[in-house]
Amino acid sequence: MKGGTSMLHYGIVGGGTIAFVHYRTARFDGLAELCAGCFSRNDEKNRTQADTWHVPDDRTYSSFEEMAERELARPDPIDFVVIATPNSSHFEIARTFLSLGIHVFCEKPLTNSVEEARSLCRLVHETNTLLCVNYSYSGYPMIHQARKMIEHGEIGHILKVVSEYKQDGQIIRAQNFKPWHFNPAIAGPSACAANIGTHIEYLVSTMTGLHIQRLSALFDRYPDNRVLETDFSALVQYENGSTGTMWGCKTAIGEDCNILVRIYGSKGSLEWSHLHPQLLKFAPLDQPVQILTAGRDYLYPAVQQMTRLSNGQIEGYHDATANLYREFIRHICDRNQKREICDADYKYPRVEDGLYGVIFVHAAVASNQQNSKWVSLNQF
Repeated sequence: MKGGTSMLHYGIVGGGTIAFVHYRTARFDGLAELCAGCFSRNDEKNRTQADTWHVPDDRTYSSFEEMAERELARPDPIDFVVIATPNSSHFEIARTFLSLGIHVFCEKPLTNSVEEARSLCRLVHETNTLLCVNYSYSGYPMIHQARKMIEHGEIGHILKVVSEYKQDGQIIRAQNFKPWHFNPAIAGPSACAANIGTHIEYLVSTMTGLHIQRLSALFDRYPDNRVLETDFSALVQYENGSTGTMWGCKTAIGEDCNILVRIYGSKGSLEWSHLHPQLLKFAPLDQPVQILTAGRDYLYPAVQQMTRLSNGQIEGYHDATANLYREFIRHICDRNQKREICDADYKYPRVEDGLYGVIFVHAAVASNQQNSKWVSLNQF
C-alpha cells in the first residue's frame, strides 16, 4: 500500500510460537495482509507454513536476503516486515529491509549489542522508515491510563518504582525450554535480563516517562552450569532521582508471566498486574483506594480508544500486541499519505526504545560482572 488507503501488505521472517502471535495480531483490525515470508531454513517446514498461512509459492523465500531483494523488485512490495527470529539475527535482517525503505516490526531485544542498536537508530532516520520493537505488554490500555494520570499529577512526584516479571518456564515445563536462550552466540550476553527484563524496563518507562540513570545488578542461575542467568535483581535510580527495584526470574515455580509494577508518588500510588491487566489500582493520599477498569468512560479518551471489548470483558496478550500493530500501521499510513501528526501520538515502542533496552541489558551485565557495582547507563 504505497501511498494509498487500502490494506497494508507485510511479510514475516521466522517461525515458531512467536511468529503465530504476530500472524494473529497483525490482522486483528483488518489493516494488514500477510503476503510473503521466509518461515524456516528447512524447505519443507517453510512450504508447509506458507501453505497454512496462504502465502503463494512465488512469495515464499528460502532466505531473508532473497525475500528483501525480490520483494523490492515487485510492483506491489510488502510495506513492512516482521522479524520473529532469535536475537542474534535481528540486526542483519532489520538492516537489510530498512536499507531498502521497508518498515520493520522486530522482536525484542532489538539487537545483541549497543553498537548495532545505535546503527539501526541512524538507519531509521536516514531512510525515513519506521521500526517497532515488540514490547507487547505496553499495548494494554491501563498502562497508558497510568501514564496519563502521572502526567496530570494525580500521584505527585514519583518516589519509588517496584517492578517484577516472574515465571517458571525454564524449570518445570520442558516443552517451553528454548536452549538458544542460554547460548551467548545467539541470545547475546544475557538470558533473563534480555528476555524479560527488557519488558519491565520498557513498561516502567512507558508508565512513568522515566529512564534508568544507573543500576546495581546481581545475576543468578539455576542450574549452576548454565552459561547465562535465569534470575536477575537490580537496584535502580531513575533520571528524576527516584529509586526502585527490578526483578526478573525464569525459575519462580508457580508463576505464569506474573508482571507487577508499583509506582509510589508523593500524592498517591498506582499498581498494575498482568494477572489482571484490565485493572489499575489507584491509591490517592488519605482517600479510599480505587480500582479503575479498562473500557470505562472515566478513563482518558485516548485510553478508551485502545479497548476492543465491551465493559467487563477481559482482554489479553493478543489484544495488547494488536494495539501496537494498529498504531504502527496507522503511522505508516499517515506517513505514506503525508498526514503524519505529532510523532508522540503513535503509541508503539520505537527503535530508540529498543536501544534503551539493549543499553539496560549491557549495564546490568557490566554491573553483575563487577560485583554489583553501580553502573551508569550514560556510559554506553
